[in-house]
Formats: sequence, C-alpha cells, structure tokens
Amino acid sequence: MIFSPKRLLTLNTFLPRKGNQVARAAGIEFIGASQPSPDVLIVAGPPGSGKTHLLHALANFAKRNEALHSIVCQSAIQFADEVARGLLYSDLDEVLGRYAGEGLMAIDDVDRVCYQSDVADALLKVIQMRQDRNKRTLLTATLSLSYSSKHPLMQFLDHQPAVRLI
Repeated sequence: MIFSPKRLLTLNTFLPRKGNQVARAAGIEFIGASQPSPDVLIVAGPPGSGKTHLLHALANFAKRNEALHSIVCQSAIQFADEVARGLLYSDLDEVLGRYAGEGLMAIDDVDRVCYQSDVADALLKVIQMRQDRNKRTLLTATLSLSYSSKHPLMQFLDHQPAVRLI
C-alpha cells in the first residue's frame, strides 16, 4: 500500500523556527530542480524540530512538478510493514520495484529501522535502485549519536547531503 502526503501539512503551514529557513529553501530547491544533484536529500534534526511536517509539505509541493509523476510519502515504520508483507507473500522484489519506480519517495524517520536488518537492507536497496534511475529520494532522520548502528544503511546516510533543522 503506497501512502500519500498528509494534505494539511504544506509549506504554508510549515512555520520554520529561526535558522530553519535554509532547510526549507534547500528542500524546495531539491523538489523544484529539473534534475537535482544529488538525488537524495536528508532532512535531519532532533525530535520536535519539524522534520515530519517539512517532509509532508515538500511531498505536497512536489505534486506541482510534472516530472514527479507519482509520490510515495510514509514513515519508515510503514515501509517496514510493506517489507514484512513482501517477505510474507514472497513478493518483496515486486514491492521494492514499486518504490523504485515512484517519481518521489519520501520516508520519515529512516534511522528508526537501522536495527531491523531486513528492513534496512530493503530500504538501502530501494534507495540505490532509485539512484540508478535518477529518482528523487527525500528522507528524514534524527542522525543522533544514539543511532550508532554499523548497518550499511547508516553508513550510506552518513555520506548523503543533509539539511539540519534546529
């Protein structure tokens, strides 16, 4: 099941704290660019900083970009549920293929699944498939010291561009 962004969370309702305007502007540029480089952007920040709101607002903004024909916007937990169903019904490759084909994939709190190896493996695979297809991927993460997982997903995230909310 592919999820859409929450309609009420828009750029108009996102009121960035002082210092967060840079993250908002970077997200708008990432979504609006005809061919963003790189094609992964992480919105990072502590709990309560507005990551989820900005993720949904940017996904809603992406609906205006004709190049982004379809959008998936969901939490990492919802993604984990899809992976679990894919494993249960032995159609994980099909599930991951759907994610890889979306115009924009926006996943909230990706670092919450770094300790679930099968989910982290699947998310990393999808992100890499999307990169091969030049598809945009927008992620949020806390990226705090408490997430010291050695999983390749976290190592990958550490090397991606991030804008920080405070």
